[in-house]
Amino acid sequence: MYNVIIAICVITIIGVNIIINTSFATILNLILSFALILVPSLFVLILVRFCPQKWFKWKIFKVGRKEYKFYDKIKIRKWKDKIPECGGLVNFKKDKLAPNPKDKKYILKFIDETYYAEITHALMIITAFIGFLFVPKELKISMGLPILIAYSLLNIPSILIQRHTRYRLMKFSYKLPNVCEQEELVEVKIIK
Repeated sequence: MYNVIIAICVITIIGVNIIINTSFATILNLILSFALILVPSLFVLILVRFCPQKWFKWKIFKVGRKEYKFYDKIKIRKWKDKIPECGGLVNFKKDKLAPNPKDKKYILKFIDETYYAEITHALMIITAFIGFLFVPKELKISMGLPILIAYSLLNIPSILIQRHTRYRLMKFSYKLPNVCEQEELVEVKIIK
């Protein structure tokens, strides 16, 4: 379903622009607009992996009970599995718990991966806005803005899913016996 939404957005943007101005230049301008907005995001995928773990201690990454209840209200559990999961790109799939869901070390690694994924998607939106600034003036409204809006809206559900999952994993991790050395544990706190 999510892929269908992406395809509809792309086809609509391309279709409207070709109908308004049918020319080879339109297609080149579309490619330019997509590239300026989307290509910087690829660099984010690489750079985020070099972020120090201490950055995730910022308050902005903490998920509270009220926020978690909001995710329940929007029925995130019903639609979250329809969003493509690309954890395989970094050798850690987050679509389900495996191999041993009671391994605290694994759960803490999973929590770390939700931090990385959240910041990646947030920075992808920010870099899309930066890329939009470089879209030629005559293309901003007809091509750049629709691409920017669609791209941003398609990244937001992934951020919500990471936060929802992290809250549940943190809560679950408290119930598990401590099998790791104290130095290896990531500080996990649930804000009430």
